[in-house]
Amino acid sequence: MGALQLLRPCWWRARQLTRCWRVGRWDAHCIVHGVKFNRNSGARTHRLSVVTISPQSMSSLAVKLNIGTRQLVSYFKSLGISYVLDSSFARLLTRRLYYDEFRSIHLPQQPPPSANGHSSKTTIFTGVCPGFVCYAEKTHGDLLVPLISRVRSPQAIMGRLMKDYLAKKLQLNPIDIFHVSVMPCYDKKLEASRPDFSTQNSSCREVDCVITACKMG
Repeated sequence: MGALQLLRPCWWRARQLTRCWRVGRWDAHCIVHGVKFNRNSGARTHRLSVVTISPQSMSSLAVKLNIGTRQLVSYFKSLGISYVLDSSFARLLTRRLYYDEFRSIHLPQQPPPSANGHSSKTTIFTGVCPGFVCYAEKTHGDLLVPLISRVRSPQAIMGRLMKDYLAKKLQLNPIDIFHVSVMPCYDKKLEASRPDFSTQNSSCREVDCVITACKMG
């Protein structure tokens, strides 16, 4: 679904620190197609479709299209989306988990183990930006990767909530939920494509489609 597009990370240099990534080029038409047809079976429809939209994307679309939040929700509903969710809840949860992680690391009585052999670490890098995570893995793995927080990004948290919690709550198979994420950055496509963000014992992605605000506008 959608043509393939070559993207270069924002930190691309002439030395080609990493290879180009082939990611799906999604737009509103691809969302409609995903709502109507199950990507894995190609025959049956999804029983539930959910859109997660970041506050940055929501503000961007509201200004560009000169519409309010309710009108934006109505637009997604007109495409057949069942639920339209704000990722602000996941952002707050991420910040809380960051605080808990930082506090636990700096408690002297319980120093956490570290992959690089140190008893504790004094610096924590957020893992919210997939571009930075990829850069760290490709260029300074031994130095930076052990310092990256283990907390998921808001998009990844919403993906797990949709394909795990919501699926169990509604007694649905995760594959029957089509989850779309509207984000401000193309690198979020890279994050969604990582094998870490799939349902347990399944090849089902926690985020099926990532589309940027500029593609929606």
